[in-house]
Amino acid sequence: MIVDFAPHDLEFLRNEHAHRRLGFSEHEVQGWFKLAGLKPVAAESLAPRSGAETLTVMVWVAETPGITARRKKIEAAA
Repeated sequence: MIVDFAPHDLEFLRNEHAHRRLGFSEHEVQGWFKLAGLKPVAAESLAPRSGAETLTVMVWVAETPGITARRKKIEAAA
């Protein structure tokens, strides 16, 4: 699971809060999953409720390929 901000242009976060990156794109995260040999399962966008800053939090979930089938086998055997 990766939780971070979606891409944004709030530069003050670099200076005031030491952010090195201004969010991550779906394409970047999916690439990381692929490089790690993981299968993307879900991505959810958590938009801000209100306020001056418009930061959207993203939650990306991946799993090891075949893990669902293995989990079902284990559960069936229990």
